[in-house]
Amino acid sequence: MDLTTLARVKTHVASGEDLGTTHDAYLNGLIDLYSLQAEDMMGRAVTTATYTEYLDVEPGQHHFTLEAYPVTTMSAVYHDTSRDFDVTAIDTDNYTTYTGTGEIVIDKYSLTPGPRVLKVVYLGGMATGASTFVTSYPDIANAIDMQVAYHFSRRSSLGRSGESLGPNQINFTQDVNWLPGAKSVLMRHRRFTFGR
Repeated sequence: MDLTTLARVKTHVASGEDLGTTHDAYLNGLIDLYSLQAEDMMGRAVTTATYTEYLDVEPGQHHFTLEAYPVTTMSAVYHDTSRDFDVTAIDTDNYTTYTGTGEIVIDKYSLTPGPRVLKVVYLGGMATGASTFVTSYPDIANAIDMQVAYHFSRRSSLGRSGESLGPNQINFTQDVNWLPGAKSVLMRHRRFTFGR
């Protein structure tokens, strides 16, 4: 899902000038690229949908963080060491869901450790589409706007940087990284995971 809109990006790129539609395909590609990278950096699934997660349980672990939050509805939590999940769901009185952070604390049920022995089915995510995402998370949308505008402004010199040494010009490759301000916004929304 795109985390901003073409119209927003174009105002950053053109500083109020009309760009027309010449660069729309290129800009849409950059929006897709940086939206996916942002989702990966935050460690979260941003699109609101029904998710099924299979979680590992470490010895003594009772605290888990889901990938898509805020959580709108918790459908069911199952625990099955056979991993068939042909079992009754854990009663909702045995765990607490913190919807805003996507955390589940299973504190009144004894979990047997194992890989992928906990199954969680829920409705969660940050937004249903770009327009609702922009409204709910304007700081992230603005970070994507700035990053796309920055990339667009360097489109003719991507991967190059120059340095003058006397009469010679030396070119060398350099990654186009995330802008520090944009990256710091994403880090504030990063999913925190719990170990044992």
